[in-house]
Amino acid sequence: MRIKPKNLQLMEILHPRMRFTNIQEKQFLDLKSGFEGECAADAMMDPYLDNCIVINDLCLQANRFCQIDKLIIAPSQIYLLEIKNYGGTFIYKDKQFFNHKMEERDNPFLQLKRTEQQLRMFMAGFNFPIHSRIVTMNPTFHMHGSTLETPLIQFGQLEKFVTFVAGDRKRLTSEHSELARYLRESHQTENRYEQLMPFEFVKLERGVFCTECEKRMDTLTQKKFICCPNCQCVISKKEVIKNALEELNFLLGPKQVKTKVIQEWTGNQINRRSIQRNRLNGDRTGHS
Repeated sequence: MRIKPKNLQLMEILHPRMRFTNIQEKQFLDLKSGFEGECAADAMMDPYLDNCIVINDLCLQANRFCQIDKLIIAPSQIYLLEIKNYGGTFIYKDKQFFNHKMEERDNPFLQLKRTEQQLRMFMAGFNFPIHSRIVTMNPTFHMHGSTLETPLIQFGQLEKFVTFVAGDRKRLTSEHSELARYLRESHQTENRYEQLMPFEFVKLERGVFCTECEKRMDTLTQKKFICCPNCQCVISKKEVIKNALEELNFLLGPKQVKTKVIQEWTGNQINRRSIQRNRLNGDRTGHS
């Protein structure tokens, strides 16, 4: 199960409760799109690679920090994959990466090269060839300037690539397992370079917001809430309290989350007794 980036988790909490700048909005959409692309890649690849060891979101720190979206340890070689969810037309020219308006963008192939260099440092004691590729998950993506040598797997080529890797007739050895163990032990659980979006808690809007359309939800009955007429999403009080607890624990830390804070966070749509009862039941079942 791929873990959602902390800044994306934060932005999803903040988005219905504060106004984003244009830059923050773009960053939010890019993070969301990127994560969706990574999850789609997992679904299309991981179930069919029983003959391989797959490590997702591997973070390593050598000379510099690097994050590998997907590492496939196959019997014959190592596949280092960077997942992108680009849509539309792009141009690759003179080792530069442009969108259709000829506005320069971060070069994913340069990033791929640097990541491979970092991985090779970690694999200095192992003798496996590394095959690095950018994988694009959006069917609308098209890039001018690519050649047969461009390290790129487009969406339409992914099924063929997975079939090729899954068809490796060799078997994994103890050396493959040792490499996987070493990389997992070297994994950095915290990305100290990740910059979280700033916010002021006291200025965030209170209330219950739909997880689908982000509209404010109104009380329907004593037991349920109804979303805006836009999507008709209904959620129980228990789920509202659970979501509020998770959001506030993320924003403030568990020690700061008191019953009154939860009640205010939901716009006073949940009474104190319901919150206390649900928290008590959660404690009994091991879910605070």
